[in-house]
Amino acid sequence: MWSAPVILTPPAREPVTIDEAKEFLVIEAEEVLYDQLLARFITAARMQVEAITGTRLVPQTVRVMASGWPDLMSLPIGPVSAITALEWQDPDGVWQTLDTAIYELRAGGLTAMIGLKPRGDHYLHVYAADLARGDFGARYWPGSL
Repeated sequence: MWSAPVILTPPAREPVTIDEAKEFLVIEAEEVLYDQLLARFITAARMQVEAITGTRLVPQTVRVMASGWPDLMSLPIGPVSAITALEWQDPDGVWQTLDTAIYELRAGGLTAMIGLKPRGDHYLHVYAADLARGDFGARYWPGSL
Protein backbone atom coordinates (compact mmCIF):
# COMPACT_ATOMS: atom_id res chain seq x y z
CA MET A 1 0.00 0.00 0.00
CA TRP A 2 1.22 3.48 -0.87
CA SER A 3 1.15 6.67 1.15
CA ALA A 4 0.47 9.99 -0.55
CA PRO A 5 3.47 11.21 -2.58
CA VAL A 6 5.54 14.00 -1.02
CA ILE A 7 7.17 16.61 -3.24
CA LEU A 8 10.88 16.93 -2.37
CA THR A 9 11.85 19.31 -5.17
CA PRO A 10 8.94 21.43 -6.37
CA PRO A 11 8.51 22.41 -10.00
CA ALA A 12 10.59 25.35 -11.18
CA ARG A 13 7.63 26.62 -13.19
CA GLU A 14 4.03 25.80 -13.94
CA PRO A 15 2.82 24.12 -17.15
CA VAL A 16 0.87 27.28 -18.08
CA THR A 17 2.24 30.82 -17.78
CA ILE A 18 0.21 33.77 -16.54
CA ASP A 19 0.41 35.29 -20.03
CA GLU A 20 -0.97 32.09 -21.58
CA ALA A 21 -3.82 32.04 -19.05
CA LYS A 22 -4.59 35.70 -19.74
CA GLU A 23 -4.68 35.06 -23.47
CA PHE A 24 -7.03 32.10 -23.00
CA LEU A 25 -9.29 34.10 -20.68
CA VAL A 26 -9.17 37.17 -22.94
CA ILE A 27 -7.61 39.39 -20.29
CA GLU A 28 -5.41 42.23 -21.56
CA ALA A 29 -1.69 41.48 -21.09
CA GLU A 30 -1.18 44.87 -19.41
CA GLU A 31 -3.85 44.11 -16.79
CA VAL A 32 -1.86 42.96 -13.74
CA LEU A 33 -4.66 43.08 -11.17
CA TYR A 34 -5.33 39.34 -11.54
CA ASP A 35 -1.76 38.05 -11.92
CA GLN A 36 -1.38 36.73 -8.36
CA LEU A 37 -4.83 35.17 -8.42
CA LEU A 38 -4.15 33.52 -11.79
CA ALA A 39 -0.81 32.18 -10.50
CA ARG A 40 -2.57 30.57 -7.51
CA PHE A 41 -5.28 29.10 -9.77
CA ILE A 42 -2.69 27.63 -12.15
CA THR A 43 -0.74 26.03 -9.29
CA ALA A 44 -3.92 24.71 -7.65
CA ALA A 45 -5.14 23.23 -10.94
CA ARG A 46 -1.81 21.48 -11.57
CA MET A 47 -1.69 20.09 -8.04
CA GLN A 48 -5.27 18.81 -8.31
CA VAL A 49 -4.58 17.06 -11.64
CA GLU A 50 -1.41 15.49 -10.21
CA ALA A 51 -3.18 14.34 -7.03
CA ILE A 52 -6.07 12.73 -8.88
CA THR A 53 -4.16 11.15 -11.75
CA GLY A 54 -0.70 10.55 -10.28
CA THR A 55 0.70 12.15 -13.43
CA ARG A 56 3.38 14.77 -12.82
CA LEU A 57 2.86 17.57 -15.34
CA VAL A 58 6.18 19.36 -14.81
CA PRO A 59 9.59 18.10 -13.61
CA GLN A 60 9.82 17.52 -9.87
CA THR A 61 11.28 15.07 -7.39
CA VAL A 62 8.72 13.06 -5.46
CA ARG A 63 9.06 10.61 -2.54
CA VAL A 64 6.68 7.70 -2.27
CA MET A 65 6.45 5.31 0.68
CA ALA A 66 5.26 1.74 0.33
CA SER A 67 4.30 -0.87 2.90
CA GLY A 68 6.74 -3.29 1.28
CA TRP A 69 8.90 -3.99 -1.72
CA PRO A 70 6.15 -5.71 -3.77
CA ASP A 71 4.33 -2.35 -3.94
CA LEU A 72 7.21 -1.02 -6.02
CA MET A 73 6.14 -3.31 -8.84
CA SER A 74 3.81 -0.54 -9.98
CA LEU A 75 4.59 3.05 -8.98
CA PRO A 76 1.69 5.40 -8.11
CA ILE A 77 3.24 8.32 -9.99
CA GLY A 78 4.36 8.84 -13.53
CA PRO A 79 5.89 9.28 -15.85
CA VAL A 80 9.08 8.50 -13.94
CA SER A 81 12.25 9.72 -15.61
CA ALA A 82 14.80 8.73 -12.93
CA ILE A 83 15.26 7.07 -9.57
CA THR A 84 17.20 9.41 -7.30
CA ALA A 85 17.09 7.19 -4.19
CA LEU A 86 15.68 3.84 -3.20
CA GLU A 87 15.67 2.62 0.38
CA TRP A 88 14.23 -0.14 2.53
CA GLN A 89 13.83 -0.46 6.26
CA ASP A 90 15.75 -3.28 7.90
CA PRO A 91 14.40 -5.31 10.86
CA ASP A 92 16.03 -2.83 13.30
CA GLY A 93 14.10 0.07 11.75
CA VAL A 94 17.17 1.57 10.06
CA TRP A 95 16.83 2.86 6.49
CA GLN A 96 19.27 1.18 4.11
CA THR A 97 20.09 2.61 0.69
CA LEU A 98 19.72 0.07 -2.06
CA ASP A 99 22.74 -0.35 -4.34
CA THR A 100 21.88 0.90 -7.84
CA ALA A 101 23.38 -2.29 -9.29
CA ILE A 102 20.53 -4.33 -7.77
CA TYR A 103 17.55 -2.57 -9.37
CA GLU A 104 16.41 -0.94 -12.57
CA LEU A 105 13.68 1.45 -13.61
CA ARG A 106 11.22 -0.05 -16.06
CA ALA A 107 9.23 2.84 -17.46
CA GLY A 108 7.05 3.26 -20.49
CA GLY A 109 4.51 5.97 -21.11
CA LEU A 110 2.77 6.97 -17.90
CA THR A 111 3.53 3.73 -16.06
CA ALA A 112 6.68 2.74 -14.23
CA MET A 113 7.94 -0.01 -11.97
CA ILE A 114 11.17 -1.00 -10.30
CA GLY A 115 12.65 -4.36 -11.05
CA LEU A 116 15.09 -6.06 -8.70
CA LYS A 117 17.96 -7.90 -10.30
CA PRO A 118 18.53 -11.19 -8.39
CA ARG A 119 21.78 -10.81 -6.48
CA GLY A 120 22.44 -12.92 -3.39
CA ASP A 121 20.98 -12.32 0.05
CA HIS A 122 20.43 -8.56 -0.47
CA TYR A 123 17.63 -9.45 -2.83
CA LEU A 124 15.87 -11.60 -0.23
CA HIS A 125 16.24 -9.07 2.61
CA VAL A 126 14.94 -6.21 0.49
CA TYR A 127 12.03 -8.19 -0.84
CA ALA A 128 10.99 -9.16 2.70
CA ALA A 129 11.17 -5.55 3.98
CA ASP A 130 8.04 -4.21 5.64
CA LEU A 131 8.62 -0.67 4.45
CA ALA A 132 10.22 0.81 1.34
CA ARG A 133 10.57 4.32 -0.04
CA GLY A 134 11.83 5.85 -3.21
CA ASP A 135 12.62 9.29 -4.54
CA PHE A 136 11.80 9.71 -8.20
CA GLY A 137 12.24 12.37 -10.84
CA ALA A 138 8.98 12.66 -12.72
CA ARG A 139 7.77 14.78 -15.62
CA TYR A 140 5.15 14.58 -18.32
CA TRP A 141 6.74 16.35 -21.29
CA PRO A 142 10.24 15.24 -22.32
CA GLY A 143 11.14 18.83 -23.20
CA SER A 144 9.54 20.49 -20.19
CA LEU A 145 11.63 22.56 -17.79
